[in-house]
Amino acid sequence: MREEIPQWCWYNGQLLFALSDALAETPNMSLADFMLRFKQSQGLTTFDFNLKNQGLLLSLLYGLLVVPKEIWENKGVGTSFSFKTRSHFTITSPSSPTTDEFLRLLRNAIAHANFEVILSQGLYRFWNVNPKGLRNFEATISHANLGAFVAEIGKYFINEVRPANAP
Repeated sequence: MREEIPQWCWYNGQLLFALSDALAETPNMSLADFMLRFKQSQGLTTFDFNLKNQGLLLSLLYGLLVVPKEIWENKGVGTSFSFKTRSHFTITSPSSPTTDEFLRLLRNAIAHANFEVILSQGLYRFWNVNPKGLRNFEATISHANLGAFVAEIGKYFINEVRPANAP
């Protein structure tokens, strides 16, 4: 399933571009009509295209954890991220990482594509491999709870980290 993430990211991007175009061309089009046209244009008429899909969640994680690396690992200063969704993760290694350590290891897992999507169980598994080649982090979370975690990170960035001149 991991190999399909770029495909999902592509379809998500195409959906947003198509929606922008449709709103400009036909502002009164129903969402149901738009989705039908989009699926037809992408050859997805027999495909279950859920808007809250694995490509969207992993794209958001990449954009909120990997890209802003220096925010999370700012010379040991740490983060004030409250991590209310921590209980949604099953963390098997290390047994009780600090919030900073967890975020760093999860970021590493995402950056190095060390994850799997287990659709049959609705789970995501993330792991990190240290420089010695040993797995030093593993965490599992459900699809719905990963969505809640992504929302928590997004709100943290919007409300606490964003630049002073941001809207």
